[in-house]
Amino acid sequence: MEVFSENKRSHRIRAKNVVVTASTLETPRLLLISRVQGLAIGRYLTEHVSMIAISTIPRRQFSDKLGNFAILKF
Repeated sequence: MEVFSENKRSHRIRAKNVVVTASTLETPRLLLISRVQGLAIGRYLTEHVSMIAISTIPRRQFSDKLGNFAILKF
């Protein structure tokens, strides 16, 4: 495999197997430009959006048995 570093220098890597992963949209793009065949490539795409927020909630609003706490926002 030929890879490029950030300074655009070329490096050759020899391996029996190579695993390449990318995002939902970049994986099909990589497969298509690599001429990998498949009817499902580029179809059925789903992007999962997530957000992490940190907050403080006064403990007096909850019982002693807290367990897990989550807020789902659709």
